[in-house]
Amino acid sequence: FRCCSSLPRMRQAIDYWELADDLVLQLREVGRDLHRTIGDPAAPGQLPDPTVEALLAQVEALNDAVHPLAAGFTETIGDAARRVSLLLMLLTATMIVLLVSLGTHLTLRILRSVRTSEAQYRMLMHSASDGLIVVDRSSGLVLEVNRCAERLIGHGADDLVGRPYRDLFSGPVVHPLPGHEQTGAQVTAMHRA
Repeated sequence: FRCCSSLPRMRQAIDYWELADDLVLQLREVGRDLHRTIGDPAAPGQLPDPTVEALLAQVEALNDAVHPLAAGFTETIGDAARRVSLLLMLLTATMIVLLVSLGTHLTLRILRSVRTSEAQYRMLMHSASDGLIVVDRSSGLVLEVNRCAERLIGHGADDLVGRPYRDLFSGPVVHPLPGHEQTGAQVTAMHRA
């Protein structure tokens, strides 16, 4: 408790504790006195000694004084715990909002960067003076063509995209896909034509 004694609720709880400690010490002394008084009864069955009755009344009075202190201590600690819980919940909610905001900000930056890269790619792809055809390596399907390739092949991008690359040309392919290499005779025939 000493580390938190500067906090108002904790100071109040410590005050309750210290007051109750004093009463508990008094209760212990009264208990010792009571034990000494009744520890060696002279004659069993005698009427209670007035000293014993006075000591028992003191025990009851001290007990009655401790109960409100214990209740106040419990209430103060409970209130402090609720406040700390609320503070921690607010801190957690604040951290969640900050992390979500940061995640959203980073996601938007990444999306902007991807869009910029895509725009640069499209500009380069469609402004090239050579015919460019982008083909999926695994399926061999045309993914994208530029305007120059459309003119060279004689079909629009809508007709070419999604078709197999090998179907675009009627003769041998000059630049085959990996794994579809041409024989030397095919390459020679292409050069003669």
